[in-house]
Amino acid sequence: MANLVNDELFYVKNGVTYPPFKNGYYLEEHFLNYTQEKDLKYDKNGRLYIPALWTNFQIEGWFQDKKNYMQDRLNNFVDNNPCENGYFTVVQYDDGPLLNLPNNTIVYGACSGNIPIPLIYEDKNNTLLNTPKKSYNEKNVLCSFVGTITHNVRQTIVEQLSSNQNFTMNVKNGWSTDIPKNNQDSFIELTVNSKFSLAPRGYGRSSFRFFEIYKLGSIPVYIWDDIEWLPYKELIDYSKICISIHVSKINELETMLLNVDEEKYNNMWLEYEKIKHMFELDYMSQYIAEEHKWKSIKLSLCIPTLNRFDGFLNEYIEKYLQFLNDGVIDEIVISDENGNDYYKILEKYGNNNPNLRVYKNENVLGVFLNKLKVCSYSSKNFIALIDSDNFCNIDYFIKMKKYILDNNLHLSEKPLLLSPSFAKPNFNFKHFENAVITRNTIENYENENVFSTLMNLGNYILTKNITDNITYDVNLLKNISACDVQYFNLLAFRQFSNLEFHVIKDAEYQHVVHGDSEYLKTIGQCCNTCEEHVYSQTATIKYLK
Repeated sequence: MANLVNDELFYVKNGVTYPPFKNGYYLEEHFLNYTQEKDLKYDKNGRLYIPALWTNFQIEGWFQDKKNYMQDRLNNFVDNNPCENGYFTVVQYDDGPLLNLPNNTIVYGACSGNIPIPLIYEDKNNTLLNTPKKSYNEKNVLCSFVGTITHNVRQTIVEQLSSNQNFTMNVKNGWSTDIPKNNQDSFIELTVNSKFSLAPRGYGRSSFRFFEIYKLGSIPVYIWDDIEWLPYKELIDYSKICISIHVSKINELETMLLNVDEEKYNNMWLEYEKIKHMFELDYMSQYIAEEHKWKSIKLSLCIPTLNRFDGFLNEYIEKYLQFLNDGVIDEIVISDENGNDYYKILEKYGNNNPNLRVYKNENVLGVFLNKLKVCSYSSKNFIALIDSDNFCNIDYFIKMKKYILDNNLHLSEKPLLLSPSFAKPNFNFKHFENAVITRNTIENYENENVFSTLMNLGNYILTKNITDNITYDVNLLKNISACDVQYFNLLAFRQFSNLEFHVIKDAEYQHVVHGDSEYLKTIGQCCNTCEEHVYSQTATIKYLK
């Protein structure tokens, strides 16, 4: 379950009912409840949720007096819940959060922030939805507006359109949360009888009216000034379901509306029917913090190590354990060559976590065999084989799992290697992104300058059927430590005719090169051995065949 800020002030109830048709949760309340029920902590980009009912406490009279105190409580939450990918929060309030957020925070906002979401609420009675609708020809008003003057955009609308007979205006000054019943009825009746209804921005960039108008059977006309604050624009073509114009083009609006005949009008409704579920609270919540279907892909993090606790694993394991708790990885397996790291890990973490297993080799096996050894302990089909001095953040594992799920690779029995496309900061293979390299296509890549580096990168996801069945020349192993991945990959291509090597778009990890690196110590000897025994005076493709 997502951690909460340790103070009830962040979760006070909202004593205001606005709009008057609201009967249930506001969007911040719904999203918080959704994440608690489904045990979700992250958005789809791996950012950690800052759970707060911003609108509820920021409208309270006591908020200014408590603001500094609440800032301290929020800072404590962030300090106690570090997240390398950053944070996100969900806000209805027009001005967004009035407390300082970490710099790497994304705001999903109904009226401001970074990513627009719909300004909607729960109505258990479905008051607007259950109102009888009228057909195109039954509507006697071209366009109407019911609202208050809360922004210059609305003032401009009234000044330019109120005298036009095609526009019916019911406007008042002075906004209030207390809407008399007769005003509610007037809004419903006028909107039901209107082919189009204005939903201009108010104090905030969005308007409840935009989404209410649809429920009353009218097409909204959204009028904006600085930013067109419509949700899901990457998924919805708004030109097919509404009218959206900048306030500077208000003089063109009448002509635009008159040009929408009955057929086009009805087609707009057909298009709206396809996406109307996206304007519901559950969809909004799923859009932000999708139920992570990729968690069904079980992944073992396997780490071979030799004297890498100090400076590396001492820091990394703590983070990997958090990924484990969050279901991003499903077990951590470590195989230590000489026992130094083994005892330090047990001293710090004990052996009470069945999903953190540490083993000590009886003898030093060497880089190649220790990797096979640690993979042999995996209980999962997919293995993240990661060097102990490199680090993969949460986004790496999420992208890999999503790729496996989206491409149904979990249903395949093929031997698979899934490579990152960027080993930060120095090894960039993004021009290989989305490539699927097989024995039959490898010759298309082998002449590229960085291909051999990609083949020796490692720190990838692979299937256990490779490590369980690969064979090798034990006499070569002592001389190929720096090129062990290249040797392994070439053996895999040679021995498994249906092997696929995928380069995953935007999969990145931190690749550390340091003075005690096995690569730097043995690269010269390794190259000579690979040249003599692996490539053996032939091109790679001839070796494979």
